[in-house]
Amino acid sequence: RLSGEPLTDWMTFLERSWADRDLCLPGGESARACQERVLAALTALAASTEEGGVLVISSHGNALSLFLNHLDSDFGYEEWRAMRNPDLFEVHYAAGRFTRAL
Repeated sequence: RLSGEPLTDWMTFLERSWADRDLCLPGGESARACQERVLAALTALAASTEEGGVLVISSHGNALSLFLNHLDSDFGYEEWRAMRNPDLFEVHYAAGRFTRAL
């Protein structure tokens, strides 16, 4: 959640949140906190999945983008803007580590 209140200029604040990962609007969540929360949740899911198992996860674009940014620091705001709805990304988990399939 970017803000607890509707924002007419939400894209401006979303872009700013990519530049300042600690930006936190009232009632919202910073990009850093969201990235850490998503990473913890996906790590727990992946770790509890049977070896060779497959997980299919659906998410809001910004949360997913912040996760992908964790895997590849070049994935940022512009890559988020270029995402389609829906979009698919293949990510692998092995030995306690995520890697993105290209």
